[in-house]
Amino acid sequence: MLKKYTHNQIHKKLCELLISREYSANVFDENRVGYQALFCPYYVELSGILGSDWGVIVNPNSNKFGKLVFEHDWCGCFDHKFGIGSQSGEDWIKGNP
Repeated sequence: MLKKYTHNQIHKKLCELLISREYSANVFDENRVGYQALFCPYYVELSGILGSDWGVIVNPNSNKFGKLVFEHDWCGCFDHKFGIGSQSGEDWIKGNP
């Protein structure tokens, strides 16, 4: 029988595995809010209950390309203007970041 995990258990485990040292050290201040994955146009949030906190970066120029990231952690991108993310990856495919 498969073990069932709660949303909180999964979220906690993902945080332990994936949160960056910078985010853990609380280096993100009000001047760096725009670097959060949530505001990245290349951030594609997950569906389901984890989608409110986690997504994948789909910018091939990011060091986090294809990686699961916490919405408030750094997106790893340097080549976009800040704006609301969750673009479902369509803009970078069309060449309109």
